[in-house]
Amino acid sequence: MPRNPETSYIIRHPMYRYQTVEPFVDEALLAHPSEGIALLDVGGYSTRDKKGNLQNSDVINHTFPGIRTVPINIRREYHVPKRESEVIYDGFHMPMADNTIPIVMAVDVLDQVDPEKREDLFKEMVRVAKDRVVISVPFYSEENDRLEKELLERMRKAGLPPKHTFALHQQIGLPVLADLVYMARKTRYPFSMTPATIAAMEFSNLKTQVGEYKRYREEESSLLIRLTNDILSRLNMYDEMIEETKKSMAMSISLQGERHLMAAPPPTWQQAYRAIIVMDKHPKGKIVLEKAIPYSSNEITAYKAMLATANWGNIEDPVGFYNENPIRGKHITFEGPDGSGKSKMAELLADYLSKKGYTVATPIRFGPRQDMREHEKEMGRLMEEPSREQDLAKTTIESIIAGNAHTLRGPHAMSVNERSLYSVLGYHKIHGEKEPTKLMLKRAHKIPPDLTIVLEVDDENENFRRMNIERDKANAQITMDELKIQREHYQQLGNYHPHTGQVVRIKNNGPIEETFANVLKVIEDYCGIPVAPAPSEP
Repeated sequence: MPRNPETSYIIRHPMYRYQTVEPFVDEALLAHPSEGIALLDVGGYSTRDKKGNLQNSDVINHTFPGIRTVPINIRREYHVPKRESEVIYDGFHMPMADNTIPIVMAVDVLDQVDPEKREDLFKEMVRVAKDRVVISVPFYSEENDRLEKELLERMRKAGLPPKHTFALHQQIGLPVLADLVYMARKTRYPFSMTPATIAAMEFSNLKTQVGEYKRYREEESSLLIRLTNDILSRLNMYDEMIEETKKSMAMSISLQGERHLMAAPPPTWQQAYRAIIVMDKHPKGKIVLEKAIPYSSNEITAYKAMLATANWGNIEDPVGFYNENPIRGKHITFEGPDGSGKSKMAELLADYLSKKGYTVATPIRFGPRQDMREHEKEMGRLMEEPSREQDLAKTTIESIIAGNAHTLRGPHAMSVNERSLYSVLGYHKIHGEKEPTKLMLKRAHKIPPDLTIVLEVDDENENFRRMNIERDKANAQITMDELKIQREHYQQLGNYHPHTGQVVRIKNNGPIEETFANVLKVIEDYCGIPVAPAPSEP
């Protein structure tokens, strides 16, 4: 990897960078450290006490007081040769056993690693961690790239050598959010991502340092100062004094800027310079309740509400942005004739994902669709047509939109539904299309689920038997002829439909455990979400 000369006159004080990860360093996980190490600081460094012994740096002691923190780094960082680390390694193979360090963190490290080797370092941190990995990393955006280039140009004009990290970013590129998600998912652990550091404020601080250095240089060139400097230089004092003055000036400006950053509100993703990735190896997920699900028959309304909650701020085109969002979760829907096992499979999947650490929404089990079910139970009969068909369409639309919106919370957010609008089309075939419903479907949401799994029972008599096991009022009214129409309707469904998105068929003839295992494999193959048990898992 090419290295660049560094200047000590333009400083990014590490205090703020470490404090961006401080909220995610759970002290409860540090109570019983293995091998005496509670927190491993990848890319960190130590300082020496008066006796010359290595100790935690002042920044670490201030941010994580009383915590046994061990820095691990390569033998020498070219641009900061005076820094030392307690543990030296080659940059990729850590001399620790698997699952030994409660928390492993890396602050501004991945961005300085060659792109083809970032995943290797990521995996190594996960291997060593016993409980949690916390990574703070600058990421690529057009604005972040522009700010770095602008600063480098200002430094050049001020007569300063380029700042190492920014010059390196121009050579190897900043990590892209989508690539970070891809790397994290390959570890097979759920994770969250949070924006950090208002880029404009951080670079304003750095630009101020450049401006002050330039002004200092201009004053230094005046005749009086040159004469004074000449005298001092004869006494061998000048170079050392000027060096310390410049460093002190940079540190003062840097600290002032970092204090402003610490007091600033959390940034949106558009404002952020860094991403914080938090990965738990023993995660606790949950199934969210109705109040956490944004029900609406309007995609723009639901997506805008969730994007604001998920730190994206105001997005002008939330529907268009949905497909481009690099860090959202996935929405899985089950389809098939009545009696094919949709409800049971959706229930099993939601429970499984929550135990794996995901935050799961099951919109069709709450909200308007469930209200419709409860209303029919209270009446002791089904609603009359055409009202029932219209309510079926409306509540299904709201559930699918809510499921999509939930995935915008982040890569840890998964939605599981048990019907798409394709089932409403099937309902039409039996009961006849009604104009209000046709108009509703014509105006329906533009974005389908990420994956629709169609469950199939080969034997129609077995399908009919399963349909009536729970004695559902709606199913009890379905005749064999009507079930045959449903089965034909789903047989006609291709590999893609505007109401279903990607379609994959799975047989549900044998043991449910076998079917469920196939469901997990399909989700992993088609959505890139590694939910199937790894070979080492039970």
